[in-house]
Amino acid sequence: MNVFPHQPSQIELHARPRSLDSAVIAILLEELRLPYEMDLTHRHHPHIPYLTDIQSNGAQIALNDVVSIVSYLVAKYDRGQRISYSNRTKGAAEIQEWVGHLPERSKTQAQAQDRRRIQTRSPSPNSQGEVVLKMIHLYLHLEGRLQDRKSGGYLVGKKCTLADLIHFPAVAAAGSLKLDLERFPELTAWYNRLCERGTVRRGMRAVELEIGEEDD
Repeated sequence: MNVFPHQPSQIELHARPRSLDSAVIAILLEELRLPYEMDLTHRHHPHIPYLTDIQSNGAQIALNDVVSIVSYLVAKYDRGQRISYSNRTKGAAEIQEWVGHLPERSKTQAQAQDRRRIQTRSPSPNSQGEVVLKMIHLYLHLEGRLQDRKSGGYLVGKKCTLADLIHFPAVAAAGSLKLDLERFPELTAWYNRLCERGTVRRGMRAVELEIGEEDD
């Protein structure tokens, strides 16, 4: 599926449907306004999500973990700093700190995704409870951060950055875990703010996750 059918695509993303890590990457591609092709597969593979980027000189970049992919895309394509800050600034360091938490959070997100799948064997109550507790801890952490930055309404500075985008799918999963997001007022306001971004909604839909209302 060519998500931007009228533009030549150099980027291809191989992803699993309803994968939260894949949603992060798709949202980022949309936010950076990059043409890309999406290949959704139900196959379980250790190297999915997998992104390839064919350069204008024919060279090919291939990346297969979410941290490498998001870091590469921002470094190469966000030259106008739409969702980032200049290197060696406080904002850049704070964003990098959030990105550094992705591997452990991705593990929790994968467990949350498994919780949502219809399976012949249901996850044990203990594993379900562990996922819920980890997600509550994340939501509390985000809520505290947003309370410290009420004037901006975002995790780093006064604009939506990579730090916000990489957390959106995890927060969007609250309903599937039967967690009441309204218990976190600043996080709820942040979530609603990001839901208004067409790039976020399109990125979620690209991996078959629906949020909010359709684009106008």
